[in-house]
Amino acid sequence: MMHLHKISQIVTLDPEIRIIDYERQLNGEGFTSGYRPVTGLQTSLASCLAERTGNLFFLKYGGIEELCVGGTVTTPQGVAFHIKDYPCAATGPDLRRAVIGSRQLLGRFREVSLKVFPLPETLAWGLALFDTPITLLRD
Repeated sequence: MMHLHKISQIVTLDPEIRIIDYERQLNGEGFTSGYRPVTGLQTSLASCLAERTGNLFFLKYGGIEELCVGGTVTTPQGVAFHIKDYPCAATGPDLRRAVIGSRQLLGRFREVSLKVFPLPETLAWGLALFDTPITLLRD
């Protein structure tokens, strides 16, 4: 289940969803996650959070640790706590960043809140063809 708040551009969902399904649902609402894990779109969001999987679109949208704004975490002892979905204060540890990439040793997300972005109006692609590699190096 996914809950999208269009004004704040934050989505809250079950992290067991596959990235490709998550992206399709967002695209249907006119948004994109901006997250393309290097492991592929068939990967679950939970495994990406556990491993801190890199984002192919990192330069535009940031890594998974920047896209994740909060959620509900369960520790290995079964204790659940909520990481608030608003910006962190300047004091104290950032538990969100501690849990992301801990390989579920410090906890695992039961529910996660992520930033989303409006779909771009247009996409521009370019292609340059060269006869030989030497042609590429000439002025």
